[in-house]
Amino acid sequence: MEAKITPGTWNGKKSYFCLCKDISSIILAQDEIRQSEERLNAIFLTSPIGIILFDPDDTMIQVNPAALSMFGIVDPLDLARYSYRDDPNLSDIIKKKIQNREAFTTEMSYDVSKIRSSERKQPASSDMLYLRMMAVPVIFSEQEVREGFYVLVEDITTQHHVESELRQLTQKLGRIMDASDDGFFSYHIQGDTISLSPRLIQMVGLSINREVYPLTSILQYVHPDDRDITQSFFHSLKGGAQEAVSSEIRIKSLENGWIWVYIRGKITGFDEEGEPQNIAGAVTDITRRKESEQKLLESETFNRVLITSLPENLMVFDKTGTILFVNDNSSHAMQMANEEIVGRNVLDFVVPEMRSFARSQYEKRFQGELLEPCEIRILRPDGNVIDAEVQATIISYKGNPAALALIADITERKRGEENLERYSETLRETVEALASANRKLNLLSNVTRHDILNQIHIITSYLALLKEIPIDSETGHFLEKIVSAVGFIQRHIEFTRNYQDLGLHTPVWQSPEEIIKELNFAKKHLVMHLDNLEIFADPLLPKFQDCQDA
Repeated sequence: MEAKITPGTWNGKKSYFCLCKDISSIILAQDEIRQSEERLNAIFLTSPIGIILFDPDDTMIQVNPAALSMFGIVDPLDLARYSYRDDPNLSDIIKKKIQNREAFTTEMSYDVSKIRSSERKQPASSDMLYLRMMAVPVIFSEQEVREGFYVLVEDITTQHHVESELRQLTQKLGRIMDASDDGFFSYHIQGDTISLSPRLIQMVGLSINREVYPLTSILQYVHPDDRDITQSFFHSLKGGAQEAVSSEIRIKSLENGWIWVYIRGKITGFDEEGEPQNIAGAVTDITRRKESEQKLLESETFNRVLITSLPENLMVFDKTGTILFVNDNSSHAMQMANEEIVGRNVLDFVVPEMRSFARSQYEKRFQGELLEPCEIRILRPDGNVIDAEVQATIISYKGNPAALALIADITERKRGEENLERYSETLRETVEALASANRKLNLLSNVTRHDILNQIHIITSYLALLKEIPIDSETGHFLEKIVSAVGFIQRHIEFTRNYQDLGLHTPVWQSPEEIIKELNFAKKHLVMHLDNLEIFADPLLPKFQDCQDA
């Protein structure tokens, strides 16, 4: 109810006037529009027919999953540059009709490989398709009315191939058979006789010389189990209980034995008293259809048995999470009977801390989002927890949307990952312990090196004092040897300071030319042609110039 209140005066008193309007129909209409939009969107997403929408500028703006799959396209954005004008598969007549926004339906061969390669991201099932295409103009109303168009594309390649093979087979059969039309009959109620067309006579194998047969003689060619059905068929028409009747029965054919036929009859004449007088009918051979139905039934039975006995864990549940079906392997994994699982909520089997996550996952899938498989921890009745990877797909189950979940037990894998993480932590602790030991060794080395260098400094000081005392040449020669040896020891001790840090720093780019220039070549002329060459090495590389004294 919509109410509008207006202040005013009534009989000289201040009053309020209330105008009420029943808007129930508007609300219902809005709800119907919303539901209609949802149904149209569901049809767009789930339709096996490709649906493509072009705007008034002939730009492709919407493509449903069926069209993407049909042409082997991963992302609709890959077709943003597509122009029907450049499509070699479309004839000039079709392009002209599209340009003029004419509605049309056509069937055509379509070579997907002729589309630009940049638009093909994955191979379609076949490059050569046979399509049924229907173009429908659509109005875009913005600032001005402009026409875009829908293109509905149905892949009828299989149907085309089947029809082609069927045509060839029909041509072959036509050479050895007169006709394959339905058989017709006319039943005369008063005389209880029936007239048969040549085709029906041929189907049953009767003598073609007779034009009229007693109904009782024809019933002999009906399967014993179907004779009551056939008699009821004619009785319903004779009594006028029904004006038209149909049924499926088996009749005996001389060529094919018992065959299934679809028989239908209708009252075509009445006498002066309004009682049925004549009945006309047709007989169609439906043996192939019945065989197909039987094969379909067997296939459905086989598929159900297959799903039930699959080694993977399968589960079907609806939008509310209510479990509709589980296979035997799932019930075995849960250590429960199927009937104990079906009807319960799927969240009952998820550990409490993950139920919110699990609910959001299946709700998003029902909303049409494409999600990667997720990991869920499943709680069994005995309290044990199973780590599982769940991949869910939205399907139609008994006419309603449902989620088909494939549940893989990854408990062992998760245990392996946990063990690997523990091993990694142990390795990290070991590395840290080794680094700590190395730091302690370096500290000890620094202290020892410092003490040795102090003693060397004392020795060099005494040697310097000895050089100031007059001595003979032979003693001076030995003194120089001592000074040289002490210097050599000092350089090697200092070299160990650099060597202990080798490998602790990140390598850097260095110029060999600059390093070589710092080396002592005893005033020899050095020529280098390194052309700004750089090497990636330890920052301590220049320190190893001391190695020349080793």
